[in-house]
Amino acid sequence: MTSVSKITTEKPTDPADAKAWEQAVQQSRDAGIQWELPSDDKRSAQEIIDDNPLLKSLGGRGDRSEAKKNLIAQVGDYTKDSNAAFRAVQLLEHIETFDANGNRLASNDIGNNRIDGYTSSSDAKNGTEAGRLKDFGKFGFSNLKGTLHEVRSPTDDPATREQAEKPGIQWVRPQGDDRDAQAIINGDPLLKNLGNQSDVKDMLKEQVGDFEKDADAAYRATQVLAHIEQFDGNGVRIVGNDVANGSINGFTKSGEAKNGTEAGRLQDFGKDGFASLKGEMTNVSAAGDNQQTREQAEKLGFLWELPKDDTRSAQDIIDENPLLKNLGNQSGVKDMLKERVGDFEKDANAAFRAVQVLDRVTMYNDKGDIQSGGGAFNSSVDGFTKGAEARHGTEAGRLQDFGKLGFDALPELKKTEDISSYKDFLKANPDADVASKQIARYAAILDENYDAIKGKTGSADFNPEALTAYNKQNPQLGKEVSEALDFWSQPGAFALLDNAKNPLEQGTDGKASRGDVQAFMKNTAPKEAGAVGTLLEAVAEGNLLGKVNTDALNQDVFEHPQNYTAEQKAAVLQELKAAQTLIVQGSGAGM
Repeated sequence: MTSVSKITTEKPTDPADAKAWEQAVQQSRDAGIQWELPSDDKRSAQEIIDDNPLLKSLGGRGDRSEAKKNLIAQVGDYTKDSNAAFRAVQLLEHIETFDANGNRLASNDIGNNRIDGYTSSSDAKNGTEAGRLKDFGKFGFSNLKGTLHEVRSPTDDPATREQAEKPGIQWVRPQGDDRDAQAIINGDPLLKNLGNQSDVKDMLKEQVGDFEKDADAAYRATQVLAHIEQFDGNGVRIVGNDVANGSINGFTKSGEAKNGTEAGRLQDFGKDGFASLKGEMTNVSAAGDNQQTREQAEKLGFLWELPKDDTRSAQDIIDENPLLKNLGNQSGVKDMLKERVGDFEKDANAAFRAVQVLDRVTMYNDKGDIQSGGGAFNSSVDGFTKGAEARHGTEAGRLQDFGKLGFDALPELKKTEDISSYKDFLKANPDADVASKQIARYAAILDENYDAIKGKTGSADFNPEALTAYNKQNPQLGKEVSEALDFWSQPGAFALLDNAKNPLEQGTDGKASRGDVQAFMKNTAPKEAGAVGTLLEAVAEGNLLGKVNTDALNQDVFEHPQNYTAEQKAAVLQELKAAQTLIVQGSGAGM
């Protein structure tokens, strides 16, 4: 290898020295080292030395002394030449940043303002910063492997862009996203709060671009940090209270990135780039276009899109649904819900899907059995610990499982024929005709959904209005469930349930208990076609008369019938008929 007798910033006039000089300049550029100061940098050599603790402290005895002399020989007299001082600073940074094979180093030794690797007797140990500085003194720029400050951009490496897109990283901002780099940084706590422990911030820039100046680079950086939070080193989705907590966890007190942590994965990304990212992020804006997921959801009884006559916006749907409105992001559940159903804060169909998912995880257990009790129908997803962890087997746990596994995590709902009260009816009435079975199925659906109807509508009473409201608020309900609600919300039909449990103790009051529903199935539900006909006649008659208020009607109806409408007279007769029936029933009961 040829060498220059004395390195200078300017090209030597001697032909032999000029050739060696050109070679050194090219080798320095290959290592990412600029030969001269930028035109706007007017610092003197001493100012550059004073600004850099590594260069300022260089020297001493033994190999330390030789290191300073050899550095001057290879980069120029940095004590006098400001350009040589600039080269020396970059050289020392390179030695800190790369090992002898050009692999990117990451540890808290980087940027610690000293050359590490000297023994107590000032000998430079092989494979250390001190060892690499000694080798540079011998062999010059040709000995450097790795390119300093190689900041990537979309135009210089299409292969890197393709590699980034495999784990779901979008290379440029979506159309319409006009935020500048600073706005993107300010909008992402992970990026805004990111420190430079173990050089991770600088390495992130090297892989995605200068995110403090380039908006697309900032957009890439936010996605990388989100990926590192969401997936482990094997691409498995992570859940826990460290997710979405606004900081990269896993640094030791001394700034070391622990293996297997967010900090460790960020450090690995800094060294190995996009190839280190395992697991594919979901583009929430495209979640609604996944046909396979849609088919999965529809098989489980979900409506993928709003009914055509439902013109609500995403915000309207959120405001109308306390579960979605109050949903926090403990353990990343809100972000994961978006990944599965779409951006429900912007997309009305995604909001509609989100509401259905929240209803499913709060109203039903992991076997598809409907929950009972007021807690199942409150305005929050229950089951998070004080540390924001989702407990297994709770609403929070089921929502977290949905975030990880999607619709595969949700069971099919219980079929009507599997409802216990309907099974009891069939057991007691094995010869019941088809029409009788259908009436019993409708009643069993009310029995199964009794708490849900009251809880989701906020109704204090189980009445026709609550049935109608529940049906209207939940267009995703199955056809038979909707039919059952329509049937029993008729005044004439609901009157059959009203106080069915204790018909002799009190009259109808416009509301029914669960015991009334169950008593109807056990005692009153038709078992053969003739009884079905009688029931339907009673329903039709009750519907006709249900709008007539008989409270103010008395014996004057019979004394002056010409003063009353046909409906009023029929209603009075209907009440007398019902009273007669009660008397007969009471007599039969020994009253």
